[in-house]
Formats: sequence, C-alpha cells, structure tokens
Amino acid sequence: MEVEGKLVDFSSCLPDEVLLHLLSYVDFKDLCRLGCVCQHLQSLVHSDKLWRRLCHTYWLLDTIPETEDDTSASWYTTFKEWYQNLGQFIDCYATIKGYWNRIEDSLKERGAINIFKSLRGPLEPQNDQLSGNEENIDIPLDLLCSLHVHNGQTIPTDGDDAVTIGLGGTLSLYDYSSSPSLLSYEEILTLIQDGNEDQENNLKTLTVLRCPFNRTTIRMCLDSTGEFLRGFMFYRQHNFLHNFFHGVAHKGFFLSAESFTDWLSQLADRLSDPGTMVHATGLFRFYHEPSCLAVTDDVKVTVATTFVPELSETLNRPKRMFSYHITMEMDKDVHKKKTCQLLTRHWEVIDGNGKVETVVGDGVIGAFPIIKPGTKYSWTSCTTFDTVSGSMGGHFSMVNLQTQEIIEVKCPTFHMTGLPFLRLSESELFDGDNVVV
Repeated sequence: MEVEGKLVDFSSCLPDEVLLHLLSYVDFKDLCRLGCVCQHLQSLVHSDKLWRRLCHTYWLLDTIPETEDDTSASWYTTFKEWYQNLGQFIDCYATIKGYWNRIEDSLKERGAINIFKSLRGPLEPQNDQLSGNEENIDIPLDLLCSLHVHNGQTIPTDGDDAVTIGLGGTLSLYDYSSSPSLLSYEEILTLIQDGNEDQENNLKTLTVLRCPFNRTTIRMCLDSTGEFLRGFMFYRQHNFLHNFFHGVAHKGFFLSAESFTDWLSQLADRLSDPGTMVHATGLFRFYHEPSCLAVTDDVKVTVATTFVPELSETLNRPKRMFSYHITMEMDKDVHKKKTCQLLTRHWEVIDGNGKVETVVGDGVIGAFPIIKPGTKYSWTSCTTFDTVSGSMGGHFSMVNLQTQEIIEVKCPTFHMTGLPFLRLSESELFDGDNVVV
C-alpha cells in the first residue's frame, strides 16, 4: 500500500493475528501467490489454521491422514499431497464425497451391511488411465471423481447376496429379477477397450451400472444428440428381453438422472428416506408413501410402488409398466378371533387421462392368504398404463374364519409416475426394424 507517496509493506504494519484472519478469506491459489510476496507472508500462509480450513472445504478432511512412514504431516503438506493426486476434481470432490458419506452412513444405520461391504476402496490415482484421454473418451469428471472414492461394487458370483446388493436397486417381478450394480473403473475401461459401448450415429454412451443377471444397464451419454444431453443417465434394455415381454423391440430410453452427481444425490436422498425399502440383504426400488396406509377391522394394508423402465414400451404401443408391493398384516396384540382369509380383490385403475377400469379377481397372485395376529403377508404384482402416470385403489373381500362374516378391507389409493422419456431424432432412432442405440 502507499502512504504519503511511499510504498509500505502492509504485512509489516499489521499484527500476525489480524493478517491470519484476513488470509482466512483467501482461497488456496491466492494463498500460494501471497507466499511469494515476502518472507513474512510466506511464513504466515503456511499456517496450519489456514490449510486445515481448506482441507475441510475441498477434501472434507477433519484429521490429517496417517502416513505410511509414520512421519508427521502438516495441514499444508496434506493439502498439497491431495491436490497433486486429486487436483483435477477440486471443484467436485467435496460434493461427491459428501454424498458418499451420506450413503455410507445410511447403509450402516439401516443395517444394509451387504451393500456397504460391497463398496470397493478408492481408485489409486496412478491407475487412472482415462484422465489424460488416452482412450479418446472424455468421461465426465463427477463420475471419474466418484471412482476415486469408491471404485464400483464387488458383486458375489453366487448365492442370494448376488441378487440384492446392486446400488441401482433390486426388483423381482415374477420370473424377472434385476439389480444393477455400480461398475468399477477396470470394468468400464474393459468395455471401452473391447468396443462394447454404443458409439453409433454420433451418440456415445458409457455403461455406469449393469445387472449381472440380465442385460439391463444404466448408461451415461458422453455427447449431446436429439433429446440426449452430455451426462444424462438412462436405462438401456436389450431387445431380447423386451421381445419376450412385449413381442416388439425395445425403443424406449428413460432418463434416470441428468448427471452422475444427480444420480448420486438421488441415491443419498432415497437411502435417508424411511419410505425407501432397505433390508439387511439389499436396497429395493420400491418406495412407500407414508400416507399410503389403510386399516380395516385391525387389518393393515400398505403399498409401495416403483416404475419399471426396462420393461416399458413407448413408441409402438405406449405402455409404462409399474410394479407394486402390498403388505397385509395384523398386530400381535389383536384377539385371535379376528383371524381372516382373503377371498377376492377389487381394483379401480385410473390412468392419467382419468379413464377408469374395474378389475375383480379371486385371491392375489393365485394365493388366498390367512391373516392372523402377529403375521403379515406380502406380494408383488404389476400394471401398465398408456399414460405417464396413473393410480390404483380398491378393497379386498375377506372372511372372518370364526364368524364367517365378510369384511371389505380397504386398500389405499397409490399413485405411480414414470420417468421422462428420451428420444433421438427419427432418422437416428431407427435402422430398418432395429434400434441402433
């Protein structure tokens, strides 16, 4: 600064406490520049107080990590080392790591130990072959950053655990099961090197999650084409499964998230929401609205729902498929004379245009469950709508096994909404009778 025409070193005019307070508002790049001004500032900008704040802001560090050689490290050297390894993620690391911290905490709190144990450790910086674009693949930084926190999932090759621990959520519907798991860096790199990624018609995609039991994938768009934008994540199903269910080729691509950060945020929110079904064995796609509950004569009915994008058809015969999971139970303190058996189901199905269809049938999925004190019975079924959304509600006719009285047990109305649908331009979408993506 200048006083009466003379240049004065401001750092020599202020107490160190004041200077440190002022420097606490300075970002790391400017701190490094200030350290080149004079020896006094150089000594101040290495203060642990300053770099501890920066380590927490950018790397979410609250303690200095232990070194392999047990040598003591300062907050300045810690920040420098982390920046050397992960500096390319300086703008997104805290966000990505923050979401992963929430996910880890929720998995542990909700007892989903199998999923928690499936999370791999971080990708070592020296093993990152894609940051320099050697493969001519420009992976969005948030996905690459996430792999440096958790390098995908380790999925068992057999046993029940293999069916339930995918972070994409598990769905079992009749003979169909799906549980997309987060791929590791090595698996993604192998897909790229083997040419198994879609790069036709100027649409480049990257598989981020994949079900090990069928061909369901959740992919990321690496460029922008049609309604696809770079970073969009969408469900991709191979034609064979769609032909099996619908008799037509799959031509629908449903948006899962607008970026990997968005997908990770959704996952963190779902796991912290008690309405999301999470068991010790895994994470399920079903979500239970707290208000979706009805009690009739001590029989409680709750419903959880999910959209099934990989089995939904959109272009030829628009059909959105939804699955619902119903639980019927009776409190253990209820008198045993309330024991009853389900006889018939009565549904009122309403699509997004207000069209009403009435469905009446015997039992549920071929069963006639008996509900008595302290027991519950759950089943999963599905429905389709020509519209983006719809709702169902109704009642179950049940007979009291002691009095033979017929009871109408209410099923609460449950609402279902599909994901947004993405399409390419018409010229890009079809190649004869085949989908080219």
